[in-house]
Amino acid sequence: MKKTLRLSLTALVIFASFSFYAQKTDIKLNLKKGDVYMMKTQMSNVIDQDMMGMKIKVDQDVTTETEIKVADVLANGNYIIEQTYKRLTLSMNTNGQKLSFDTDVEDASSPLALLKKLKDATIKYELTPKGDISNVSGLNELITGMEPRQANMVSGIVDKDKMAGTFNYIPKEKVNPGDTFIKKIKLKEVMGIAVDTRYTVEKITSDEAAIRLASDMKFSPAKPVVQNGISMKMDGTGMQKGIYLIDMKTGMPKSAKTTQDIDMTVNMKNPQTGEDMAIPMKIASTVDLTVTKM
Repeated sequence: MKKTLRLSLTALVIFASFSFYAQKTDIKLNLKKGDVYMMKTQMSNVIDQDMMGMKIKVDQDVTTETEIKVADVLANGNYIIEQTYKRLTLSMNTNGQKLSFDTDVEDASSPLALLKKLKDATIKYELTPKGDISNVSGLNELITGMEPRQANMVSGIVDKDKMAGTFNYIPKEKVNPGDTFIKKIKLKEVMGIAVDTRYTVEKITSDEAAIRLASDMKFSPAKPVVQNGISMKMDGTGMQKGIYLIDMKTGMPKSAKTTQDIDMTVNMKNPQTGEDMAIPMKIASTVDLTVTKM
């Protein structure tokens, strides 16, 4: 009798454990009309390059503050999002030569003054609970009238594909801890970067989910990048690793931390001799994201 009871209890425990893991969790956005989130991204880059035997080191820090407002919730369950760029700051040190910029500071003489147009610029789009973006408006209006070099710079910050990547951490299917899923994006306006990312669900509680990521990056722009009249072709690869912490009540990220390492070669003509030249470059970056409900 006791042996039979022990076997029954063991079977019950096994069944309960199986049932727990069989009930996978659906991670998705659960937003309300009028919700407002402030998304702050801090990116630090260390860039080492070798140009004709001269070593060049660039230390760069970029911070963006973006407001995400749920303007409406549609009958199909999708959200209308108004994404407003509140502030951009940049500081750069190139072999001791310093440059800084802040959209909150008036400085028409700054070579980055064109970025001032980003302040309070709003992009509108439709967002599904699973993080898919469509019906984007406001991008073309933002770059209208800009020179190609200026438009390329702004497009590198405000890009449709880049925005879509913001919600790539959301799995399409229900998941358990240990499950993996793969997302692929192509940043056509940002040097043609193709990013293949494997996400691994590390933990899920009633309040929070942790999802790790590991990405392979390949740079293959469809056309050369032109700066100051000089045509440059960029080829390279990179890797990215990090972790997202997700608020399970809203599906929004609470925070994220990633690191990335890029090896790149810039191929161009020597502006003085006209000869072909290759400039190897290494970029090490850290990115910290925090999201606060206002």
